[in-house]
Amino acid sequence: MAFRGDFTPVLHKHTRRLELREVITLGVDRIQRGFEPLKKQIAFWQNYEVPDPFVKEVIYDAFLNERLAPRHLLPLVHEHYFRPKYEEFEARTFWSLSNAFTSAFKQLKPVQQFQATGKLGSFLNRYAGMREAVLQVVPPSEAEALLEEAPAA
Repeated sequence: MAFRGDFTPVLHKHTRRLELREVITLGVDRIQRGFEPLKKQIAFWQNYEVPDPFVKEVIYDAFLNERLAPRHLLPLVHEHYFRPKYEEFEARTFWSLSNAFTSAFKQLKPVQQFQATGKLGSFLNRYAGMREAVLQVVPPSEAEALLEEAPAA
């Protein structure tokens, strides 16, 4: 959910017989069902090594073609990816790329940040689903196993 921007608010504003306990129970159930696919997606992204030219293409496309966020954040995303502040994001993986975007989005106002982060998930999933890109940077035997474990985009 966090990577796709899934969010469904309760749409009942005025209901005489709104059972709040039921609404909350259904909402928590939906969230819990999303945990396992989310864990698989994170594991896949953490092991999905990407070449620098591919990363530059993704960043360029995000700002200039998809307009996920204001263009002035492009250099900040670049900086966070190529010179990360935290050791856990030094690896050249898709997970580190996602972190670079979300770190840069912290400069936005809350509503803009929420909107950009929601769009980012589906945008990155399109790139993560590129089988050819995985096969170029990971040996085919390992790539097949990773691709089988990856959630559907």
